[in-house]
Amino acid sequence: MDESQISIHTVTEHDFPLIERLFVQNGACEGCWCMYWRVDTNKQYKEGCGNKNKNSLKKLVKAGQVRALIAMDGDEPAGWCTFGPRESFRRLKEYRTLKRESHFGLWSIVCFFTNSKFRRKGISNALLEKAVEACFAQGATEIEGYPTEMKEKYTYTYTGITTQFERLGFKHMVREGEMRPIYVLKKIN
Repeated sequence: MDESQISIHTVTEHDFPLIERLFVQNGACEGCWCMYWRVDTNKQYKEGCGNKNKNSLKKLVKAGQVRALIAMDGDEPAGWCTFGPRESFRRLKEYRTLKRESHFGLWSIVCFFTNSKFRRKGISNALLEKAVEACFAQGATEIEGYPTEMKEKYTYTYTGITTQFERLGFKHMVREGEMRPIYVLKKIN
């Protein structure tokens, strides 16, 4: 695939049909529909898996309340990344292993999804680069992500991979009793 064929644009209230085509029937990952970080508890998330999560995301997208990017290969959706102010992802407030003091200007990049036929072609790297630009352009002073180490072939990587974040200058934030890494990038004035 020629990377020049890939375009990335900001999701608008009119883009839910593209999101549906990208996420297909499974809702990206086991009925998630990118709602995992947008609800308060695991119970709410599990109760919503499938159509309830789909309808919740659709409502948010149509109301213009989702900050996200979609990668396109011509007219085919290839990838997704969502981000926003940390407080817009309600689950982060109670997620024990990702708790930290929030402040004005702190944004989070929480989710990636790439259609299986476009994986390992740089889509998520391009989405991360554009998401960082969008966060800073919209007022972020600091961005955090929660990537995982790519230790096994089938590791869940919906929050990204550590090397992606490191390549863009994100630094691992050392915290006492850490169970899950937070990577941080501060805006340079």
